[in-house]
Amino acid sequence: MPVIATVALCVVVVWHRDATHVEKACERLAPHIASLQLHLDANGTLPVFYVADTDGGAISAINSMHYVEPEVIRWAMRTDEPVIIGHGPPSGLIRANGYAVAIYEGHKLHVGWRFSRELGPILAEQERRAAVTQASP
Repeated sequence: MPVIATVALCVVVVWHRDATHVEKACERLAPHIASLQLHLDANGTLPVFYVADTDGGAISAINSMHYVEPEVIRWAMRTDEPVIIGHGPPSGLIRANGYAVAIYEGHKLHVGWRFSRELGPILAEQERRAAVTQASP
């Protein structure tokens, strides 16, 4: 019986640690989301290039965000489906590593989570679709 209790406790601790880690990773994207949403609200479009404003100290290297290619941003503004427009640094979890992601959908931005094994194929597919859309007349 003590072995079962120990295993159960370990599972709970691992789950809680990973859930907290995911939550913190998503919170670190908040300054980027806020900055981009302000730009979107003011201009009606996302910036094609994004450089974080670090003067205020809210955004640091640990809170960095990789912004997708300009073609994907242009495509995101034309499609009705959700598009990942950026992601934070990789987060190591006990269960599976992943990324906090910035998602553009319906002229709004929100934060999500994608496991490492999911993000690469999603970004590649977005780039492919953006290229096809730009190549069509």
